[in-house]
Amino acid sequence: MLTVDEIDLAKEMLSVLRLMEVATRELCGQKYVTGSKEAMLENLDTRFGRMEEISLLSVATILDPRFKTIHLNNPYCSARAIRLIKNKITEVRNSCDDSNSSSCHDSSDDDERLFSKAGNIRTEKRNRLKGEKLQQLLFLSSLDFNDWHLE
Repeated sequence: MLTVDEIDLAKEMLSVLRLMEVATRELCGQKYVTGSKEAMLENLDTRFGRMEEISLLSVATILDPRFKTIHLNNPYCSARAIRLIKNKITEVRNSCDDSNSSSCHDSSDDDERLFSKAGNIRTEKRNRLKGEKLQQLLFLSSLDFNDWHLE
């Protein structure tokens, strides 16, 4: 289930992506003559040229396997993002090594519960459920009754 922060982030990304869609449609006009492509590119560079300086976007770019052959233009931003990733990995390892922390061991219990729920949903009679539909049913079963607003 999405948190409030994730929903806010998605709304912000949607506004940025709308601007990118307009720019893409303008730049890729094959059926008509587009005016002032250089001005459009300059405007895009002004607005989005420093995106790799945002550490969250740099980390996401480095971790996304689709962009493994694309490198960040600014070596300082790339080094900072790699350092953030290494620090996060170290932090997670240290928290798992801590004997008082049970957060690393709870995930297997969660996995077992999830597989058990999936087994209860996908029965002999419902053996033709596709993965997407099963995922939707698992999500709906994870919601609390009060989240349905049926009363």
